[in-house]
Amino acid sequence: MARIIILIICLAMIGFILWWFFGKHEVASATADVADNNQSVDVEVKGGYSPEVITLKQGVPATLNFTRKDASSCLDRVVFSDFGINKELPQNEQ
Repeated sequence: MARIIILIICLAMIGFILWWFFGKHEVASATADVADNNQSVDVEVKGGYSPEVITLKQGVPATLNFTRKDASSCLDRVVFSDFGINKELPQNEQ
Protein backbone atom coordinates (compact mmCIF):
# COMPACT_ATOMS: atom_id res chain seq x y z
CA MET A 1 0.00 0.00 0.00
CA ALA A 2 2.85 2.38 0.83
CA ARG A 3 4.39 1.77 -2.61
CA ILE A 4 1.15 2.79 -4.33
CA ILE A 5 0.97 6.03 -2.32
CA ILE A 6 4.61 6.83 -3.08
CA LEU A 7 4.03 6.07 -6.78
CA ILE A 8 1.00 8.39 -6.88
CA ILE A 9 2.92 11.19 -5.13
CA CYS A 10 5.88 10.81 -7.51
CA LEU A 11 3.62 10.86 -10.59
CA ALA A 12 1.90 13.98 -9.25
CA MET A 13 5.26 15.67 -8.71
CA ILE A 14 6.40 14.77 -12.24
CA GLY A 15 3.15 16.14 -13.63
CA PHE A 16 3.59 19.38 -11.70
CA ILE A 17 7.18 19.80 -12.91
CA LEU A 18 6.13 19.21 -16.53
CA TRP A 19 3.29 21.72 -16.19
CA TRP A 20 5.57 24.31 -14.51
CA PHE A 21 8.30 24.20 -17.17
CA PHE A 22 6.41 23.27 -20.33
CA GLY A 23 2.82 24.35 -19.68
CA LYS A 24 1.28 27.39 -21.33
CA HIS A 25 1.15 30.22 -18.78
CA GLU A 26 -0.45 33.64 -19.12
CA VAL A 27 2.17 36.32 -19.80
CA ALA A 28 1.72 39.96 -18.83
CA SER A 29 2.10 42.26 -21.83
CA ALA A 30 1.92 46.00 -22.52
CA THR A 31 1.89 48.37 -25.46
CA ALA A 32 3.99 51.51 -25.16
CA ASP A 33 2.31 54.90 -24.96
CA VAL A 34 3.50 57.21 -27.75
CA ALA A 35 3.70 60.93 -26.96
CA ASP A 36 5.86 63.69 -28.45
CA ASN A 37 7.59 61.25 -30.83
CA ASN A 38 8.76 59.07 -27.92
CA GLN A 39 7.34 55.94 -26.34
CA SER A 40 7.71 54.83 -22.75
CA VAL A 41 6.94 51.72 -20.70
CA ASP A 42 7.34 51.12 -16.96
CA VAL A 43 8.65 47.66 -16.02
CA GLU A 44 8.50 46.33 -12.46
CA VAL A 45 11.22 43.86 -11.48
CA LYS A 46 9.85 41.63 -8.72
CA GLY A 47 10.59 37.93 -9.08
CA GLY A 48 10.66 38.55 -12.84
CA TYR A 49 9.74 41.34 -15.22
CA SER A 50 6.20 42.71 -15.44
CA PRO A 51 5.16 43.16 -18.16
CA GLU A 52 7.18 40.36 -19.75
CA VAL A 53 6.25 41.28 -23.33
CA ILE A 54 6.34 44.88 -24.57
CA THR A 55 5.05 45.99 -27.97
CA LEU A 56 6.77 49.06 -29.42
CA LYS A 57 6.05 51.11 -32.52
CA GLN A 58 8.84 50.76 -35.07
CA GLY A 59 10.89 53.87 -35.83
CA VAL A 60 9.90 55.74 -32.64
CA PRO A 61 12.52 56.14 -29.86
CA ALA A 62 11.63 54.10 -26.77
CA THR A 63 12.38 54.40 -23.06
CA LEU A 64 12.04 51.42 -20.71
CA ASN A 65 11.80 52.49 -17.06
CA PHE A 66 12.81 49.60 -14.77
CA THR A 67 11.99 49.70 -11.04
CA ARG A 68 13.55 46.83 -9.10
CA LYS A 69 11.52 45.80 -6.03
CA ASP A 70 13.28 42.45 -5.52
CA ALA A 71 16.41 42.22 -3.34
CA SER A 72 17.64 39.13 -5.19
CA SER A 73 21.03 39.46 -6.88
CA CYS A 74 19.65 37.47 -9.82
CA LEU A 75 17.66 40.52 -10.88
CA ASP A 76 20.16 43.29 -10.19
CA ARG A 77 21.09 43.88 -13.85
CA VAL A 78 19.30 44.26 -17.16
CA VAL A 79 21.15 43.09 -20.26
CA PHE A 80 20.28 43.72 -23.91
CA SER A 81 23.33 42.17 -25.56
CA ASP A 82 22.12 43.00 -29.10
CA PHE A 83 22.21 46.70 -28.19
CA GLY A 84 25.33 46.60 -26.01
CA ILE A 85 23.36 47.47 -22.87
CA ASN A 86 24.35 46.04 -19.48
CA LYS A 87 23.02 48.25 -16.68
CA GLU A 88 22.75 47.83 -12.93
CA LEU A 89 19.24 48.11 -11.49
CA PRO A 90 19.37 49.82 -8.08
CA GLN A 91 16.71 48.58 -5.69
CA ASN A 92 13.55 50.72 -5.29
CA GLU A 93 14.75 53.29 -7.85
CA GLN A 94 13.64 53.92 -11.40
